[in-house]
Parts: sequence; structure tokens; C-alpha cells
Amino acid sequence: MSALMQEVINKAFNLSPEERAELAHELIISIDDAIDNEVETAWDAEIERRVKEIESGKAKGRQAEDILAEILSRQNRNAYFFSFKYSLAFTNISMHFLS
Repeated sequence: MSALMQEVINKAFNLSPEERAELAHELIISIDDAIDNEVETAWDAEIERRVKEIESGKAKGRQAEDILAEILSRQNRNAYFFSFKYSLAFTNISMHFLS
């Protein structure tokens, strides 16, 4: 730990609890902003890459309606299998206690 950091910590302990909380909040915000900028830069690069793939014909787009219909179909199918599986399990447990 650097001498400057130790000095800042020592001075921070002289602050009131409210001031320490505010200091901690400001420090966390400063870290979040740096991380958000990195994430935003990475997403910008990813979007640019995807647009180039579509424009070059390497990647093909799909209609949003088709994608949403596929997602809903999968969700309904998964919900059906989930409820069927657990209704069987409940039936087996009920039969065990009734016998």
C-alpha cells in the first residue's frame, strides 16, 4: 500500500460515518464509470463488427417476429415439460404416502 493511500485511509477514518459513506459512494461511482466506459467501448466494437458482417453478406438477418415466435414456442414447450415432469413427481410422492 502506498504512503498516499495510507494517508487517505487515515484521514477517512476521521470523517463522520455519513461522510465516510458519501466518500465510499463517490469512489464506487468513479470505478463504475470507468467500467461502464470499457463495456460501452466493447459493445460499440461488437455492433460495428456485426453491421459489417451483415453488409458484406457474411451474416443474414432475421425478422423480429420470427425470432419472437421461436422464443415463445420454446418457452411454452419448456413450461409444458416442466409442469408435466413435476406433476408426475407429485403424483409419485402422493401415491407413496397413500399406500
